Amino acid sequence: MDAGRHPPWHGPAFFVLLALTVVALGALFLHRTTASAGGVSAAGAAGTTVPGAAPALSTTTTMVTVPGFATAQDYLACVRQQESRDEYDAVSASGSFFGAYQIDQVTWNNTVEHAGLTSLYDVQPNEATPAAQDEVAMALLQWQGTTPWAGDC
Repeated sequence: MDAGRHPPWHGPAFFVLLALTVVALGALFLHRTTASAGGVSAAGAAGTTVPGAAPALSTTTTMVTVPGFATAQDYLACVRQQESRDEYDAVSASGSFFGAYQIDQVTWNNTVEHAGLTSLYDVQPNEATPAAQDEVAMALLQWQGTTPWAGDC
C-alpha cells in the first residue's frame, strides 16, 4: 500500500455503513427497552402463549407524534378504519396488501426485521394476530412516520 493512502475500508462508504449500524443498534436497543418497560404481551394478562404473537410495544413510551391526533394509537386507529374498516384479516383487491393496516409483505418483513420481531418474519400480515399487526404498525409508524399510508388519515 502507498504511504499516506488509507485502506479501502476507510472510505466514505465505511463511515456511512458504520453510522447506519449505530442507528440500527440504537433503535433495536430502544425497541427492546420500550417493549420490556411496561409493554403488555400479545398473549394477554392470562399469560398464555399465542402462536405468532410478539410482545406489544409499550403504549406509554411511544415517541411518535402525529399532527392532528392526540396519540399515535389514535392515528393508527384512523389508518385501520380507512385501510380495512378494522378487518384484521383483510386482503386488498389486488392481493398485494394485507391485514388491518394493509401492509405489503416486503414492508412487513423489513419492519419486523428492523424492530427485532424476527418470529413474525414471512408471516403474511393478515394471518398475524391483531396484537402482532398493531405492534408492527406501531413499529412502522415509529420507524417511517406516516409515509407508508400516504396520508390516508
